[in-house]
Amino acid sequence: MATTAKKQTEKPVATFIDATWDAWKNSMHMVYSSQKEAENLTLRAMEQQQDLWKSFQTNMNKVHTEQKAC
Repeated sequence: MATTAKKQTEKPVATFIDATWDAWKNSMHMVYSSQKEAENLTLRAMEQQQDLWKSFQTNMNKVHTEQKAC
């Protein structure tokens, strides 16, 4: 009978630990997902900046070439 009472008191502790662990794991997953999304947005922004910079350089080279021709 003493072991039955002991097992009943251990179960809520184990349930609490499992719930805490699951909450922590879910929180870490959400943090990882948001960081991955931020990474993707940053990469897209950098790619767009690179494209705009290349376009700017091309246009500046055209202007420079036209000025030399005059």
